[in-house]
Amino acid sequence: MTPIRLLYMYFPEKLFMWLLFFILVAMADIRYVKNKYVEQKNKKIICQGLLIFYLLLILFFTIFCRIPTTDPRYKVTFLWSVKEYLKTQNTKIIMELICNVLMFLPIGFLLLGSEIFSKVVSVVGCSFLFSAFIECMQLFFHKGVFEFDDMLTNTIGGLIGGIIFIKWMRMRMKQR
Repeated sequence: MTPIRLLYMYFPEKLFMWLLFFILVAMADIRYVKNKYVEQKNKKIICQGLLIFYLLLILFFTIFCRIPTTDPRYKVTFLWSVKEYLKTQNTKIIMELICNVLMFLPIGFLLLGSEIFSKVVSVVGCSFLFSAFIECMQLFFHKGVFEFDDMLTNTIGGLIGGIIFIKWMRMRMKQR
């Protein structure tokens, strides 16, 4: 068994991504540090590099690292997971929804931080498209389950990440 497969088996991927988010936020702060030795353009490139790295990391954990099934799996009933939770009180379902939101927080944060987009509406659209891409790839390659609920929670995560970035920037501006 490869070391990457072992890492994936024993370390929950979404917890890893959430911890990585804090690292990325700390590193993204370099974009806004007043440093006469680092040009503004270089700070922007660093943030964009972090975003690309994080997007590839999500693809790795949601598609490339999973073992394919024989048939495609999908759940197309909208909000099926919420209905299932209300019926069964299975906390695993709620944790999955929360993890999906948390997984996309860095995307919203870094899209605005790298100045690829300047409005939260654009971040929401990009988050939705990236989530739809992941879900379609999971369906096509039989890796994971295609779910509308995942697209919704991922998009909400991107939205919250964008809002956090805006609040964070306002707080930093007040400190100056």
